[in-house]
Amino acid sequence: MKVPFEGPLDSSIWVVGEAPGVEEELQGRPFVGSSGRELTSMLHQAGIVRTSCRICNVFKTRPPNNDISHFVAKRKRAPWPDAVQFHGRWVRADQFPDVEDLLAEIRTHKPKVVLALGDIALWALTGRSGIGTWRGSILPFEEGTYVIPTYHPAARRNVRRSYLPPGSDPAPVVRPQGRDRGHEAGAVAHYRRAPASRMVHLRGPLL
Repeated sequence: MKVPFEGPLDSSIWVVGEAPGVEEELQGRPFVGSSGRELTSMLHQAGIVRTSCRICNVFKTRPPNNDISHFVAKRKRAPWPDAVQFHGRWVRADQFPDVEDLLAEIRTHKPKVVLALGDIALWALTGRSGIGTWRGSILPFEEGTYVIPTYHPAARRNVRRSYLPPGSDPAPVVRPQGRDRGHEAGAVAHYRRAPASRMVHLRGPLL
């Protein structure tokens, strides 16, 4: 079952995850399971109302066993006979239209900010990989639209459970200052780590 995107098309903030999970497949809505609750909390702590955002996934179908490697793989040789190569990775041909649909929607509606949750979203939107390296950066998508990568809510929840002390959070604060910083093609804004209440700062010239 394909899970459609949700939220206003004219939103200035789009949120892109990886793929639906079990709860999302059952309800036919993106981010309604435990990761969805974590996402809602993340946005709330940043002063953003979830219903004002467009909520999306790179893939609209849940992969078997929730394992995204059934849809996309980073290998020298194609893992599937009908694989499509895109941004240095192989994508199953029957799943690649989902990637194209996402990119086409973003190009058509031109949100100001696309929050990329996790490495798959980062790869699909920018061709980059390594969410730990790019987390908190402001990356150009197309003119007027910027991608801000951060950890997927599931990873944020798991890390916090493992070792973070109360009141801390692994997600970045993005603080663009002035109209030039972070707005030139290829420029990366500085960020710092901060308490959960300041998880993502999407104010100033971006919005």
